[in-house]
Amino acid sequence: MKRRNVLKGILGVTGTTIIAGSCGYAYVKNPSGYNREAIVEFQDLLAEIVDVIIPPSKTPGGKEARAYLFITSFMKHCATDKEYRNFYNGLVDFQEFTLRNSSNEYALCTLKEQTKLLEQFIEENKSHGTISKIKEKLRGKSFVQLLRKLTVEGYCQSQIGATVHLAYQPIPGQYNAIIPLEPNQPCWATK
Repeated sequence: MKRRNVLKGILGVTGTTIIAGSCGYAYVKNPSGYNREAIVEFQDLLAEIVDVIIPPSKTPGGKEARAYLFITSFMKHCATDKEYRNFYNGLVDFQEFTLRNSSNEYALCTLKEQTKLLEQFIEENKSHGTISKIKEKLRGKSFVQLLRKLTVEGYCQSQIGATVHLAYQPIPGQYNAIIPLEPNQPCWATK
């Protein structure tokens, strides 16, 4: 009698695991309806967001460095399916969030409103702890993580970012592992 209960328990756990695994895989699997060219529609929105993340000051901002073009090119040609899906859906969600919480589109808002909207969106979509690590493993990096990473990469790899903001030496010389920085010198782009 006890053997039957044990076998029922084992079969129940095995069946539950198989069903849950297949449901999880179906959720994570890339839907086939994504067109990678659709990200170009959001270039104007990305330009404004990038300019809020890296604002112009003594050095040029993200919009002037054209970091948004790097982001769209990366998403079209280099991003994984998970990254593209998360980024595209994040842009759509951000656009809807902006229209819900503001009277204008994001590009028509003032700089203070844009900064406030972006901070609110980031705070609303923030997750902490173990659950966020599990989500990141299953679903890939979130929109906010990708946006920050790609903005900084695009800025540093642009001509303006590499020559104006970073110290740039076009012809590398001898390799020195430790190079002292002068006072007020930016970090090296090519050392």
